[in-house]
Amino acid sequence: MKKITYLKLIALIGLLLGLNFLATTTPFQLDFTEDHLYSLSPVSKKIVRHLNDVVTVKFFLSQKLPPQFLAPRQRLLAFLDRYQQLSPKIQIKILDPTNNPQARRTANHLGLTPLQFSTINQNQLQVTQGYFALSVGYHNHEELLPLGQLLSNPEYSLTAAIFKLSQKKEKIIGWVSDGQTGSPSNFSLAWKALKQIATPQLINLDNAPQDLSTLLIINPQANFSQQALQNLDNFLKEQHGILVLFDKYHINGNLRPSLNSTNFSGWLKKHGFGFGEKKFVSDRHAALANFQNPQGQSLLTPYPPWPVIDRGNINHSYAPLAGIGKVTLFWTTPIKLASDVTWIVRTTPQSWLISPDDILPTNLSAPTAFRQVALGGYQKKTGRLAVISDSDFIRNQNIYHHPENLVFFLDLVDLVNGNPELAKIRNKLILSRPLSLLAPTQYLLLEIIVLGLPSILIVLAGLGYWFHRRHAQKN
Repeated sequence: MKKITYLKLIALIGLLLGLNFLATTTPFQLDFTEDHLYSLSPVSKKIVRHLNDVVTVKFFLSQKLPPQFLAPRQRLLAFLDRYQQLSPKIQIKILDPTNNPQARRTANHLGLTPLQFSTINQNQLQVTQGYFALSVGYHNHEELLPLGQLLSNPEYSLTAAIFKLSQKKEKIIGWVSDGQTGSPSNFSLAWKALKQIATPQLINLDNAPQDLSTLLIINPQANFSQQALQNLDNFLKEQHGILVLFDKYHINGNLRPSLNSTNFSGWLKKHGFGFGEKKFVSDRHAALANFQNPQGQSLLTPYPPWPVIDRGNINHSYAPLAGIGKVTLFWTTPIKLASDVTWIVRTTPQSWLISPDDILPTNLSAPTAFRQVALGGYQKKTGRLAVISDSDFIRNQNIYHHPENLVFFLDLVDLVNGNPELAKIRNKLILSRPLSLLAPTQYLLLEIIVLGLPSILIVLAGLGYWFHRRHAQKN
């Protein structure tokens, strides 16, 4: 009997050792995350499997890194291994410029500088240096990937770089800057993010745009020449895309608005986007703002002229916008959309309009006449034209505090580009999942449940105990 027991124990140990060997030698994983954050999407697999030439991925990695880089290091190595398994045309090179002079020369050639880390060793602050960066090379082109995007969404960074470099024809996005629109220096984070999907280029609208797939017109304030407006019409007729971020008012540092009197608003109206009402939009679902009084005291409070657009008020019927959960706009104005224009973003039904003189936090008027208004629209009757009544949402400080705004901007570019593929990967990383606002009747029902349900349960429990005692006494 004991011999049989020992045999069973030996067989069980052998089975466990065999399973452990298979687990360590066979590439196998199960990704139970909702958005499959640790698995390659079908878009990445499609792009990699259709490569015409070799893509070289260089991982500049120091052996000694602070503990906070250990998890990203393992995650990135796992992603690189999956890319390599997809196609033999993906070549991975891991280089350590810290100890390898040749790798250091390669890093210097790419303009890569070591990161500085502060560590505490034996109660002393020490500053060390190390490398943690990735580059993608194809033919004679090589690009470094942004570190922030690499840490947060490595699949998007890698696939976007591979897709961009492997295109037969370079995709150029024109950023209009001829004194009529915002300078890219005020939107440098957005400008850098564009470089992941195309090549942004400053252009003058008076010259007919050539070899462009998309035009971005950001914060236009001066008048456009008739030639520029005609060139825009021709650009749309050729079935290209235009994204317009239009501010009806300019807000200075003292929160004083000045009306934007550019003739470009007439061109927008001709294409179905009306900016007639001289009002700002306020919403009960508002972002927090930090104001300071003359004495330097801070006041952190919800600021209604900064509406937060939740998932239910973003038009997910358009593929590039399907993964967006939230976007925050700033001092936006209502748009009256023509019948052939579809809304992109809109307020909640609990929004109202305020006078431009009332945007100071001390002058905010009480909410009246609630309504739901459009803040952005899209039409593809002639070309692809998307308009949002705000450009402040992609300013550097607003992207820093609301990183989902940058994702929304890039998805809008993909919308007018007619290329929804990369947006599917970009939106895998859900930055926030805000709860939808409740209607007043829903609030009332929730209060009744929260306040009344415990009392009802206590009463029912007491009645049950009483009936049980009575039944026991009878028996």
